[in-house]
Amino acid sequence: MGTAVDQAFQDVEQKKAQLLLPAMVFAEIMYLNERKRITATLADVETYLTTQTSCMAAPLTLEIVKAAQTITDIPE
Repeated sequence: MGTAVDQAFQDVEQKKAQLLLPAMVFAEIMYLNERKRITATLADVETYLTTQTSCMAAPLTLEIVKAAQTITDIPE
């Protein structure tokens, strides 16, 4: 991950920021892990969610989908 992403997670872990994970993120992690494209598992995410109180699951809303539509710099 890039420096900005590392900093974002540090901010979450230091409770300087909140991280909301839409439900679709869990499906993506499962999909990518099953295809061996990432090493993170759903169990890893669940552990992170239970240990980091600034990180929580969120419903996938229309507002979140619209915001995601504006992101253009995610590498495949």
